[in-house]
Amino acid sequence: MGACFNLNPFLDRDGYHILVDVLHEPGLRRRAREQFSRRLAGRPATGDSPVLARYSLFGLAWSVLAALFAIAMTLHYRALLEHFAPAEWIVWVVMATVWIIVFVPVLVVVGRPLVERMRGDD
Repeated sequence: MGACFNLNPFLDRDGYHILVDVLHEPGLRRRAREQFSRRLAGRPATGDSPVLARYSLFGLAWSVLAALFAIAMTLHYRALLEHFAPAEWIVWVVMATVWIIVFVPVLVVVGRPLVERMRGDD
């Protein structure tokens, strides 16, 4: 399990550094995030790299899948939580709060550039 965690290319661990070395893309995460934000905000594409685009899209997909997995786990334990909670609505409020929290990184990555695009910020 530790090896899988270390080899994850979306965390600042060995897997990310190996990917940076193999792709010869220093600052991969930062540059991919900047390019993704720029494209979503509607700013001109100057020298965009397909490698950075793929990395940012895979990273976003990974974040969404991790959030969906967390949601599935909360649903799996819903019955147990309802057993201990004084009311069913409390369980749903707690679970909805967890769902929002796990989607915050996705909302920040996608939402900020889209807000810039709608406001017309340059």
